Amino acid sequence: MQKVKKVACFWLVFVLTLAFSGVPGSVLPPAQAAGITVLVDGKKLSCDTPPVIEGGRTLVPLRAIFEALGAEVDWDGETRTVTGRKGSTAIKLVIGPKTAYVNGEPVTLDVPGKIMSGRTLVPLRFIGESLGAKVGWDGAKHTVMVSAAAALADSASRRITVTEYFVTATGEIEKHAVRVPCPPKRVAALGGYVNEMLKALGVEKTVVAVDDWTKDKEQWPDFVNKLPSVGKSSTPSVEKILALKPDLVIEGFLKPEIRSQLQRAGIPSLKIYGYKTELIPREIRTLGLVFNCQKRAGEYAGFVEKHWRTVQERTGKLTTRQKPKVYWESGISPWILPGPGSGADPLIKWAGGINLGAEQRISYPRVSAEWVTAKNPDVIIKYVSAPEAGWEGDVAKLEKIRQEIMRHPALRGTNAVKKGRVYLISAKIACAPRGAAGEYYVAKWLHPELFKDIDPEAVHKEMLKKFYGEELKGVWVYPAPK
Repeated sequence: MQKVKKVACFWLVFVLTLAFSGVPGSVLPPAQAAGITVLVDGKKLSCDTPPVIEGGRTLVPLRAIFEALGAEVDWDGETRTVTGRKGSTAIKLVIGPKTAYVNGEPVTLDVPGKIMSGRTLVPLRFIGESLGAKVGWDGAKHTVMVSAAAALADSASRRITVTEYFVTATGEIEKHAVRVPCPPKRVAALGGYVNEMLKALGVEKTVVAVDDWTKDKEQWPDFVNKLPSVGKSSTPSVEKILALKPDLVIEGFLKPEIRSQLQRAGIPSLKIYGYKTELIPREIRTLGLVFNCQKRAGEYAGFVEKHWRTVQERTGKLTTRQKPKVYWESGISPWILPGPGSGADPLIKWAGGINLGAEQRISYPRVSAEWVTAKNPDVIIKYVSAPEAGWEGDVAKLEKIRQEIMRHPALRGTNAVKKGRVYLISAKIACAPRGAAGEYYVAKWLHPELFKDIDPEAVHKEMLKKFYGEELKGVWVYPAPK
């Protein structure tokens, strides 16, 4: 009898927590949790053991979650490790640390697992997303509806767990497991880099909506011009997205509250930056898994990685004295540099330069003009957006921008200006899916003697032809290396 009661308690805690962790905005304080009605496969459960809520997240007994979702679970008391398995999915969690593992991939938890009153507790959202649990919540009736067969239904509808990457303000990379349709039929793709990747993978016909900037400013790839916009990439209209009935939103800038609204509406989101250099090949391969085009994604990511390796191999033996100091203005606003976690930081390092922004230890530090003067950079690189650089690039406008930099009181006395080492580059070929071409330009500007045989423009042409089916035109850098 005691065993039956214990199992019933586990079930109640599981369902309550799943509802409140799996449905953003529905977290209740412990005092309110007892008033919730819980239905599991239509059957009402009752128990006097409430869930534990910490840091806005609900913790539940781990064994109850896995057993409810049809998974096996093992506990190693010596190492305080729980391992759960279901089908091809394996979850590993060590009590205390904020890192868990899904199929060997690390995932950062908002709240770590704990042992309380002899029970092992974990944040329900993590388990739900990893194993595909489904939950319904009726706020008016304070009722949670849970299907114990949700994971099986999810499998039948072809959903998979993939890893998305999030870069913190200080440059650390966090990993999160998310469940997405495979392949999605209707996609809202928010961001120019995301749409560029989808075009290269040949799945652009699944896109049913884009954002304002991609449609009005980027206007490339061409297919985005025919699609409706749902607003800004960070704060799109949820109503417009829902009206288009996508089964997946792919984004790089979405505000957390918007993402939560979409999740409550049953639409998963997948973060793909497309401009965080070190993540680009991994993000391409993730999209390959999602759209079931792994071969194409492997070729695309491999092309980028091959050329980046070439650059690193040639600059790998340079001493610190041989590396020029680089001031790379991000383009966000004057005197903002790329630091750790930015897209430009690895490009500078791989090309054999010293990134002045790296010492600031945040992704996009703001400095003063006096600070740059004191650092005396050997090379200055500045992002330039369309229309000055890109498909309709204008050399005269680019020269004007370059002269403004060279005449600036804080810069005109630097080594970079004195030696004419001031360069402009489009962000679309630097920290971008076409970064293989952009990195060669940077490398030739920093170490022309090491890259005499490399033609960055030829690499750009090859990439456009092979993966996008387009010819190269426009002006992407200024001045072009000789």
